[in-house]
Amino acid sequence: MNVPLPGQHHSRPVPVVDVDPAEIRASVEDVLHLVDELEEAPAEGGDLAVLGKQAALLEQAHQVLVDALDRVDRA
Repeated sequence: MNVPLPGQHHSRPVPVVDVDPAEIRASVEDVLHLVDELEEAPAEGGDLAVLGKQAALLEQAHQVLVDALDRVDRA
């Protein structure tokens, strides 16, 4: 008896996703490294200024992940 495997019953081809997990991971790690550098550097403008810069960088890393998930969802 020929029972199709999951996904084989679809008549359309499986789309190719243009998201490279290694590239996404590297991008996020680069941003997180900058966050760590801010923590280790002398505080210019006080701790709140550093915290604000770290928050902005974390938002940037979050956006990289959101964009990657969006590209996967579109595929």
